[in-house]
Amino acid sequence: MSTKLMHKEAAVKTAFQREMKKRTVFFLKLAFFISIVYIQIQYPQITEDYGISSNIIDAVLFYITAHMIIAFSRLILVYFYIRKSGRAIDYKDNFILGINQIATILSFLMLVVSLFLLFNIDARDFFTSISIVAAAIALVSKDYISNMINGMIIMFSDQISLEDYVKIGDHRGKVTNITLLNMHIINDDDDLVYVPNNYLLTSDIVNFTKRNIKKITIEFELNQAHVKHYAHLKEDFKKVIEPYLKNIKDDTSTLKIVKINKDAIVMKFQFQLLKRNRLMEKEIRKKVHESIINILSKKDVEAL
Repeated sequence: MSTKLMHKEAAVKTAFQREMKKRTVFFLKLAFFISIVYIQIQYPQITEDYGISSNIIDAVLFYITAHMIIAFSRLILVYFYIRKSGRAIDYKDNFILGINQIATILSFLMLVVSLFLLFNIDARDFFTSISIVAAAIALVSKDYISNMINGMIIMFSDQISLEDYVKIGDHRGKVTNITLLNMHIINDDDDLVYVPNNYLLTSDIVNFTKRNIKKITIEFELNQAHVKHYAHLKEDFKKVIEPYLKNIKDDTSTLKIVKINKDAIVMKFQFQLLKRNRLMEKEIRKKVHESIINILSKKDVEAL
């Protein structure tokens, strides 16, 4: 089994375990909620016996009820989405990610409301009294709010999905997670890069995974003294990709001259994979770069 497939299966297994944990927690909360309601109905005097304020009971019941409705709605939406889309048991999906984030935000808002009930605070009077402070907070946190909105837009769009191989600005790699603040990308050096969601909407994005043609491009420059080695490079590149021909579309490997500058000539070596393979691509890129260095170094030594 390839390393890539093992990593993908591990990621799917982790996402599945996380979802199962959420469902377990939901049923535990449901049992706690039923217990609270049962005690409140059967033994209404228990709160007076133990000196428990009605505000505490109201706040707890409100939060638990609201949270249970939100959690149950999330489970139902996820279930019907997976059933309708015909997907396997795989919870690494933009839509599911977006639903989870919305559920988290709503639960937090319900917690705030329950705190108002706990301390007997009128929400209208509270927000009116701190309107100036609230405006200042909104001004300071506008970048965070913008990031969150952009994150939600990305989650519910099909332009970028989890596991896609993308290029965003100068960053290139596989998308591993999308949050309300940033996107997590594993680049070709296996570094974890956090790209702010605001940056995504102002940058050029190339999604290699959603591209019909799996074209790989390796660009480099030759100065005027090394242009004479063009034919040698072309032959050597054919030898480099020869072990991978069964994974490369026939007659797609080409060495092109992109631009002729005063001091150098820009070239690109291109080929099309039948199926994108990040590890293979990385290996071919390395061998092509080594081939360029070896040929130029060898020819320079022969010239001496």
